[in-house]
Amino acid sequence: MVDYDQIVLFLIHISKLSNFNELFLNMCGELKTLPNIISKLKRFEGLTLRMANFYQIIFLPSSISKLSNFKELIFDMYGKLETLPNTISEVKRFEGLNLRSCKSLHILLPSISNLISLQILLKVNCDQIVLLPSPIYKLSNLKELILDMCGELETLPNTISNLSKLLEFILDRNYKSLQILSPSISILTSLQIIIAVDFDQLLQLFNLKESVLDRL
Repeated sequence: MVDYDQIVLFLIHISKLSNFNELFLNMCGELKTLPNIISKLKRFEGLTLRMANFYQIIFLPSSISKLSNFKELIFDMYGKLETLPNTISEVKRFEGLNLRSCKSLHILLPSISNLISLQILLKVNCDQIVLLPSPIYKLSNLKELILDMCGELETLPNTISNLSKLLEFILDRNYKSLQILSPSISILTSLQIIIAVDFDQLLQLFNLKESVLDRL
C-alpha cells in the first residue's frame, strides 16, 4: 500500500529526471493528497490513480497549476471518490479527465467548466452520477463525451448543445434512468459519432422524428 511519505521520497528522487512525464499509482489507498514537490516535474503530463477503495484523494495541491504540461488525470477503480478536487480547475492545459469505476462519485462540480482546454471527458461505471453541471457548455474544446454504464444519470443539460466542437457522444450500456435527450442536441453540427447499444432506446431518448436525426 502506497503512503504519503513513500510518494514524497519517490518524487524527490525522480524530480531530477528531466524527461519524466507520467506517474501511475496503484493501490494508493491511504493517499489523501499529493505532495507539493510534484510541481518540480516540469514535463509532467499524466497521472493515474488506481484501486483505492478505502480512502480518497481529498485535494490536489494548488502547485499542480504550475505543471504547464499536465494534460490528463485518470481515477481508475477509485471506490471512495465522492467529489473531484477543486484544484483540478486550475490546470490550464488539461485535456483529458477519465473517471472509471468511481462508484461513490455523485456529482461533478461546476468548476469543471474552468477546464477550457478539456477535450475528453470519460465516465465509465460511475453509477451514482445523476446529472452533469449546466456550465459544461463552457468546455468549448470538448471533442469526446463518453458516458458508459452511468445507470443513474437522469438528464443532460440543454447547454450541451453549445459544445460546438463535440465529435463523439457515447451513451453506452445501462443508462436506464435517462429518459430523454433535449432536441437542442441537433444543433451539434460537428457531431460525427453517436453510440448506444439499443437503437430503439436511442430513438426514444431523442424523442424525435427521423428528419431531425438526419440533421446530426
